[in-house]
Amino acid sequence: MQVIHVTSFGYSYGAAPDDAHLVADLRDHFLNPAPHLPTYLAFPDTRVREHVLATPGINALIEALAAAASALLTGPGEKDVVLAVGCSGGEHRAPTVAHELTERMRGRGHTVDLTHRDLDHDTDQDQEDDEEIDIDSPIEMPEGAVDFVLPVRRRSTEDSAQARARLEVLAQAWVGGFTGPQLAQALRDREGLTRPRAWIMGELRRLEEGGQLTCDDYGYWHPAT
Repeated sequence: MQVIHVTSFGYSYGAAPDDAHLVADLRDHFLNPAPHLPTYLAFPDTRVREHVLATPGINALIEALAAAASALLTGPGEKDVVLAVGCSGGEHRAPTVAHELTERMRGRGHTVDLTHRDLDHDTDQDQEDDEEIDIDSPIEMPEGAVDFVLPVRRRSTEDSAQARARLEVLAQAWVGGFTGPQLAQALRDREGLTRPRAWIMGELRRLEEGGQLTCDDYGYWHPAT
């Protein structure tokens, strides 16, 4: 019995599997959802799946991959089919598309094996020796070390409307692309203070929803064409 092997992966952690008969690279044609979701979210969270599946063209691509897999199965070689779906980190687009493709192919009577190669690549490492640390446990300080208090970082108190107006002008004029931190630095007020990161990202997403900006696969924002 022929089997379809579907693998999701992230190009950040290596190339596509060598044995793949067909590779779908999602990086250039489908925007990375990571900048628009909480940083802790990854597949299979419902919000990640809904965000990816709502991307224009994704469902058409999944159907095309399903058709390609079916066509390969009918070839005279009668061999298993290996499909690979990749994005940057292998945490959002690729696993969502690979999962949806697998479910559709299984629903059509095919035997499908699914692997997410890099989904857990960034999970936190286990604590050494599985040591349990209690909140009330004393903290051992090196000899000669002194305790300290982190200073409170001052933020700009510039009027939000004025800062928003400056942000919109900068965003449209910065044709070479920019990151959130770069924009924050450019928005420093007369005292050299910046706006909070959450405010900056909220404004960027507002402009994106209004069709004025787009965010590429590497987290760079560009004026919409």
